[in-house]
Amino acid sequence: MENDIGNRKISDIFNCKKNYEHTVLELKDPKENILIFDKGLFNTAICESEISRIEGAHGRLYYRGIPIENWVENHIFEEVASILIFGNKNILVDTFQQKISKFWSLSQELQKLLDAIPINIHPMDFLSIGVLSLSSIAPLYLGDEAPFSEVASFLMTQMMVIATYYYLKQHQKAWKPEMIAGSLAKKMLYQMNNHIDEIQLETLADFWNKLLILHAEHEQNCSTFTVRTVASSGGDVYSAISAGIAAFKGRLHGGASQFVFEMYEELVSKQINAIDYIKNKLSKKQRIMGLGHRVYRCWDPRAKIMFEMLNSPQFKDNSIIAYKRLANEVIQHVNEDEFFTKRNICPNPDLLNCIFYNLLGVPASMNTVMLSLSRVAGWLAHYNESVQANMPLIRPRQLSKYIE
Repeated sequence: MENDIGNRKISDIFNCKKNYEHTVLELKDPKENILIFDKGLFNTAICESEISRIEGAHGRLYYRGIPIENWVENHIFEEVASILIFGNKNILVDTFQQKISKFWSLSQELQKLLDAIPINIHPMDFLSIGVLSLSSIAPLYLGDEAPFSEVASFLMTQMMVIATYYYLKQHQKAWKPEMIAGSLAKKMLYQMNNHIDEIQLETLADFWNKLLILHAEHEQNCSTFTVRTVASSGGDVYSAISAGIAAFKGRLHGGASQFVFEMYEELVSKQINAIDYIKNKLSKKQRIMGLGHRVYRCWDPRAKIMFEMLNSPQFKDNSIIAYKRLANEVIQHVNEDEFFTKRNICPNPDLLNCIFYNLLGVPASMNTVMLSLSRVAGWLAHYNESVQANMPLIRPRQLSKYIE
């Protein structure tokens, strides 16, 4: 800490402290005439949060201080989402979960709005527009002064309704007016499938519920930062979540899952050897979707859980056996090949989640939508935390280049 900035030491300008994984520098005076140039904000924290924590060096992920492995077993997504959003405030958590069933419906108002969107639009754009339009019909459900617990449960449930309706429109199916008891995962799959028996529905709903939990929250990232930015401007929650969806669409963020499955389809249809494919990509210095993560330097815990799910005895569906084989071949190669082991490059969740989405009957173009239905829990949590903390308007600076 002996470096000088002008005539002062760094220790005169910054407080220096340690957390579980980092050395943290904090400006003693936020009005200092200092700019920190950090492309991509890779080393910049924009808030303090209790919602989740990643320990990248050790491959650990925590929701509200509890390891992700604990949440996946014996919990439903609605419960996990409510605790992410509100912490352990039992009254709010109970209210949130009670409202889910009430809000699972396709109103005439929402159906008219969704039917006005061109059917050939990208499903993520359909979802983003649909969520933004919820602000116009929310008063019909919530009144004018609803607490955030009701708004959050309404938005999360209706977002899943919007995604389900898009799927039904694409497959020329009608919305079933009859209700079914159970989790959101079960309700969605029931709507999507005309002929599905109870045993199959329960099995698929269990996989879908686990995926929802695994992708519910992941600290600060492009889409979560977008949500917090809109919240800091005073934007409403519908605008913030819609903006988060737009950010999540990109192929370098949530959109990667779609391209991983398209890679699998290419390998299967053209009978290409997976290892040869990887070596060819590396020789051309091209990105291989589904491998590596900016934060984790070992197995992503979510990918590890999905790998165990994929190879569990109950996972026997023949429709995805070719994709399962390819995933296992890629993972074995990555775990053994020196190129990947030296660089700490491991499988990430997109290498595996796309196989489960295919099992659920979802086209690859909707993979990012399915991920969004999980991540909305985290987005809502960060929106709420940002508002409660009275976060100031986010106003980054730039280094201006002067042109003579």
